[in-house]
Amino acid sequence: MQRRATRTRVLLLATLATVLALVGYLLVSSPSGVVVSAQGEVRGYVNVARSKVQGERFWREQLDTTRRRLAWELSAPERRARRESLIEEIDQRTRERREDLYQRNPKARPSPSEERAEALRDEADRIEQAEFDQSFDSYRLNRIRHFREVIAVLEARVN
Repeated sequence: MQRRATRTRVLLLATLATVLALVGYLLVSSPSGVVVSAQGEVRGYVNVARSKVQGERFWREQLDTTRRRLAWELSAPERRARRESLIEEIDQRTRERREDLYQRNPKARPSPSEERAEALRDEADRIEQAEFDQSFDSYRLNRIRHFREVIAVLEARVN
């Protein structure tokens, strides 16, 4: 009888410790991204539990996270322009160095057909990049729209 009571207490304490650990985790942890939909629904069981345990803090953190993600998406064209400018500078230096090499060693210069083939490959790369950029921009604009919708929902909830 005594042994059974001790075992019951140990199981009860273990269960209580597990529940406290889970609540503690939910209380201090944050989702890794935006987990609120444009309809204001929280996605994922753990995130729903977080929203219940954390209350107002959860919603404010989601608002801050969504604003940061929106700012990141809005700044993409500037980041792309800087990256393309850097690539163009590197390409220009490479062309200059290559031309220096050809001036010092004319036999190293590719034949006209090789130069034409390289130019065609470069043009194919530009076409592929333009198609990718168009797809990426469409995706980015959808994310911007989505984040703005989520921000409106979160601002209404927080204020």
